[in-house]
Amino acid sequence: MWDITALMRAWQAREVPNDGLALAPAPDPDADPEIVGDLLVARWLSVDDPVTRPYLIVEFEVHPVTPTPTATPVPVLPPAGGPVGWWSTGLLLIGAALLILGLVTWRRLEAH
Repeated sequence: MWDITALMRAWQAREVPNDGLALAPAPDPDADPEIVGDLLVARWLSVDDPVTRPYLIVEFEVHPVTPTPTATPVPVLPPAGGPVGWWSTGLLLIGAALLILGLVTWRRLEAH
């Protein structure tokens, strides 16, 4: 049995090109290594014998992705069309009162 876990991880990490993995009949045992190349030979495996029939086992793990929390800005005013709370109403009334007070003071200063 060959463990190709390191090869699979290297493919996933893009450390080596994924040129595939070939399963083929073993070359002639007496062949010259230059002709055979970098093939791994498993002469003891046989398709005819169920005990030694070649097979491939692939195991993988799926890890859940945890989203990164992001800061949500706090709105100063309620969204348009939404209900207006007491806090917002109070700010609007204070703003209106200051505007009226400013206008009255300005008119009095202009009159003198």
